[in-house]
Order: sequence, then C-alpha cells, then structure tokens
Amino acid sequence: MAAIERDMASSQLPAHRLGDLNTADMTFPECPPRADVKEQVYAPLPKGFPHCDWTNVQASMVGLNAVREVSEALQKRSHQGLARLFSGDVIGETTSYWRDTLALTAHLRTFKGNRTIASALLELHELRQVSTLQFAHAQVLAASDDLKWVNCSFNFTTSSPKARCKGTLMLIPDGTGLNGHHGWKVWSMTTWLADFEDHPEDEAILRQPSEPMSDSSSLSTEVLIVGGGNSGVLLAARLKALGVSFIVVDRNKKSVVIVGSANTAFDVLGDCYESGLTTTMIQRSPTYVVPMTYFAHPMSLGAYDVIPVEDADGVVNGGPLAIGGPLLALCHRLQALAEPHRYDNVRRAGFRVKDSQTGDLALTLVERCGGHFVDMGKGIELISTGQVGIRSGSVPAAYLPDGLLLEGGSKVEADAIIWCTGFGSLDARKGLSGVLGEGATEIANKLESTWGVDAEGETRGLWKRQPNVENLWVFAGGTAQHRWFSKVIAQQIKGVLEGIIPEPYRRTPEDVLPPYPWENTDPWPKTQQRMVSQDKSLIMTPLPGGVIQLDWANTDKVWNQHIVFTLATPEGKTIWMANTDPGDVGTVSFPMVGDKYHLSTSQWTK
Repeated sequence: MAAIERDMASSQLPAHRLGDLNTADMTFPECPPRADVKEQVYAPLPKGFPHCDWTNVQASMVGLNAVREVSEALQKRSHQGLARLFSGDVIGETTSYWRDTLALTAHLRTFKGNRTIASALLELHELRQVSTLQFAHAQVLAASDDLKWVNCSFNFTTSSPKARCKGTLMLIPDGTGLNGHHGWKVWSMTTWLADFEDHPEDEAILRQPSEPMSDSSSLSTEVLIVGGGNSGVLLAARLKALGVSFIVVDRNKKSVVIVGSANTAFDVLGDCYESGLTTTMIQRSPTYVVPMTYFAHPMSLGAYDVIPVEDADGVVNGGPLAIGGPLLALCHRLQALAEPHRYDNVRRAGFRVKDSQTGDLALTLVERCGGHFVDMGKGIELISTGQVGIRSGSVPAAYLPDGLLLEGGSKVEADAIIWCTGFGSLDARKGLSGVLGEGATEIANKLESTWGVDAEGETRGLWKRQPNVENLWVFAGGTAQHRWFSKVIAQQIKGVLEGIIPEPYRRTPEDVLPPYPWENTDPWPKTQQRMVSQDKSLIMTPLPGGVIQLDWANTDKVWNQHIVFTLATPEGKTIWMANTDPGDVGTVSFPMVGDKYHLSTSQWTK
C-alpha cells in the first residue's frame, strides 16, 4: 500500500473527519469511456459453414496444423503470414479477435482485426521471448446445428518474465479452397498466464495455519484486503498459495435487509416462506430469468464437463466479449425457444418474466452486475402455486405504520420490509471514503470507472492495474468471476512484489498493412503484368471496359507446394484469392475496383 500512503501524504487537502468529504456525493468522469456493448462491442456471428462436412473433420489434425502455422509465422516474424491465419483478411469474412490476460500484455486486453492482432503479437512475441507453441488437444464445439468450430488448446512459455502460459484457438473454415477443399482460420485466440515459473501456486501452503493477528495498532503486511466477503476471502487464499502475506479487514457486521425480484430477493423469499412468514414480493419491473439447466451448455459452465478445468477456465472467462456474449445469447435463445411455455404458470400468477428469447446474460452482468434470477425451481414454484404473494409493476412510494404505500395508492401490509434492490452505485469510486477515509477524494479522482465496458469490450476498472494509482486493485463480480480473477489479481501482486511483471501493454497497433513481398503498387496496368518463376505464374491482363483478367498456375513439380495467390486493395482487403495445389490452373476476370492493388503469393510445403 506504499503508493496509496504517498498519495495521502502529498495531498494538499485539509484534514477531514471521515464523512466530511464523501466520495459517494461526488460526480466522476467516465474513464475510460463506456462503450455500448451491442452497438460497439458485440460482433455478428458467422451464419454457419454449409460447405464443411463436420462429421469428417479431424479436429486434432486441424488444431495441430493451426498451432504450428501460428507458431511458425511468429518465429519467422512474418506479419503477412500471421495476419492471413486470422479471419478477416478477405472482404466479408468474420472479424477475428485476440484476448490476453497477463500472458503477453501483462494486462487485460482485447485486440480486434487480423492485422492489428498480427502487429501486437509480433511486438509482444519479441518482448516476452515466446517459445514455440505446443499443441495440447482439440475438439469440435457447437453453439447451434449451424454454428460450429474447432476449439484448440495450446501451451507456451515466456522468458521475460519466465512464465508458463496457456491459450485456445477457435478455428472456422475459410471456404476459399478449390475442388471441395478448405483451409481454417483463427476466429478467436485467447491467451493467459498460468503461473510464473519461479513462483507457482503451492496448494500445500493453504493447509498451513495462518499467523494470528496481534492486538498491536501497527500492522505490517504486503497486502491489505478491504472486505471479507467472497471475493476477499478467495483472493486471500490465492495470495497465501503464492507465499504473499496479507490481512483481511471488514468494517461492517453482516446483516440481512423484500422489495426486488432478482437472485437475492428470491433467496430471502425462500427463507421467509420456510420460516412460516406470510410473504409478498414487490416486483417493480420484469425480471430476466435464466434456468439453472441452461448453464450446463458447453458454451457456459458445461465447458467443464467436456474439456480440462484449466482450459475451461479460459473458455468461460478468458475469451473476448465480442464473441462470447453473442454466442452465449444464441445458446440461451435456442434453449428458450425449445420450451416457450416454461414460465406460463408464473406469468399467470402475476410475475413478469423476461426469458432468454430476448434476454442477454453477458450484457446484464457487465452492465448491471446482476439484476437477473437464476431459476433453481423453488422460488418460481412458490409464486406459481400462490404460496407467496406477488405485486408486479408496483413501485413503493412511502412507508406506512403497518406496511408500504405503493404508487397508485394501493397498500401492502407487512411487519418487516426487506429491500433487495441491488447496488446504489456500480462505480467503486463512490464508496472509497468508507474504505480509505482521509485522502479518498484525491485517489478516487485518479481511478478508472468500474463496470460497463470500454471499446475493446474489457470491463472497466476491475481486476487490473490502474494507470494512475499504483498498488491498488478493485475486485468485484460473481462467484465464477471470483474464482478466475482472484488468481489474475494475485499473479499481478506477486509479479509486482518480485519485480518480474512488465509494465502493462496499453497501446494498440495501428491497423495498417506492411509491404507485401512480390508487391506491385503501380496504378492499374496499361500493359500486361507478369509474375513468373519455376514453380508459379500469375499474369494480369487489362481488357476493354475496365476489366482485369488474371491467369494463374501452380507449376511446382518438385516441392509439392501449396500456393496462395492474392489480389488485395492497398488497405489490405482481399479482392480475390486462390488456394492451389501443384498442377492447378485457372482464369478469373473482374471489374477494376480502384487505381492501385497489391498482388502477392505465399507458399508452403504440404
């Protein structure tokens, strides 16, 4: 906490008693700017790949080849070769994404677009001294009957810092091959730090008793965790396994305080009913209800049933929101469409349900940090059968001596009122005075906003190093997030304490196309242009009416090379591409689309 102590000491503000200057009453700028998840982050899902016979896809071979190709392109420092392995190189192709959690960026980052990904990967590959990628395993996964992909896991190490890392590729057919063949491209890549090699988690330490707290007013520790709830205790366990000293402090006694209709409200509802109380729920607006059974799908927590736990962690928590959000919504929507009458009874009882035909769980979590209800069966049954009351569409207006007055003038009699209405503010900066006391205002003004997402789809202000305040992390979320991000934060803290974690990689490479080999950037030709060698030929001929004709041939007879011919705009969007085997020839004609072009070839031995 040294940095926070320096901030407090250097403050020019006069001394205040706790509460004199309360951050809860302050207005803070949106930093970084909040992005609209559906408009700015979510990406359109592929329509499917009807040309691909998934029953004959050898997932392990596809995954092995993809990992090898990515690794070779990195080792050769080939921007062009690496960019072409990611989807989005051809006009109309699905945009590709790469999300990294600490492995290469030492931060939580999402990169969009094949050329941006290639630039960032090549830069960080050099900085972190990445080893050859090692294929682990692969299988076909499906969100629907039409949308499938090969999910491939791989491992690698870095030397700066020395770390063991893991990753996954989501591979989709590119559909550009000849004679019924097709290649595969990376739709999404996820990488994450598994362990620092010299400082791995040691579960044996967890079984050792912690040092007892003394009564001294002066405490010495490497980490102070403010808040002893689920997230605080899990983080403490992660730190203990890394050999980091910590103290957990909690200022408030635990208490239970029914207005509301999400998870907490239903928990209280069940407890009150079991205690024999006459119970009524006040539902102010429709509730998004997700059956617990939906989480068994492989795109959700069901991933732990089909792939190893460490890899499932990456699939569930480590992927880009731009793909994961729409995929999860699609899976839940298909499940809801298969049982449209599931909530008819509770609707007839007066409870207003928003189901997964229109709901979006990922959006609800990142925008509202909850506000939904995971249906385990009991609460919905109590309302459906009339064992508890429901008043829907009603907003409390005032307290009465014997209950509540609702807007519209109706009354609800009650001996106790329990408010289950969520967080007052999702911005952690507003609660800082209650945690840090004097000096909180100055620190709060330097912190990022929390919850909501930035333009990359990364949750703002949580689980990562702050750009303007050292040695302070904000930890929040649900239980599944606590399990993953407790390790993410603990690894950052251990890396800082040991002096081995690099500075966060915060920049985004420009989406530019470096020069291609075999490139012609002259204006569209007035005369015939030729690329001819002993193993290939590509002849471009201008025709009347602004038409270009391309004649191409793979003439290799020695090396058994697979050759790709490409014509692209200067911005890097592919106009035409042909994947060829030895002996393949062809001709294609098309209208001119501009006054310049990039003409290139690449090849590899099959």
